[in-house]
Amino acid sequence: MLEIIKLIIYMLLGAQAAYFIVLFLIGSWAMEWYEWGTFENPDNLFKKIVNFFTISIFGLAYWVGRKVQNKNFLMRKVIILICGFLYFIVMIILIAVIDPL
Repeated sequence: MLEIIKLIIYMLLGAQAAYFIVLFLIGSWAMEWYEWGTFENPDNLFKKIVNFFTISIFGLAYWVGRKVQNKNFLMRKVIILICGFLYFIVMIILIAVIDPL
């Protein structure tokens, strides 16, 4: 059971990392697809569940993308690359901590 939980955590970490890469490569297109997959103001349980799972899988990279939208193209790419690199470092540390359990 513990192995399954660790695999789920690894998959969520990997999905966040992959979305950072996608966001770096195709920026605004990835942001639009994320926004199409979520509900702006969820009014029922189904919409809230959809938003929860979407945020848990892609949320951190999307949040960084939203914060740098008003920057110019080069600065936006540099900030996303730095945040993605920091995320990879944190991900490696988390995996090193979780793996011995």
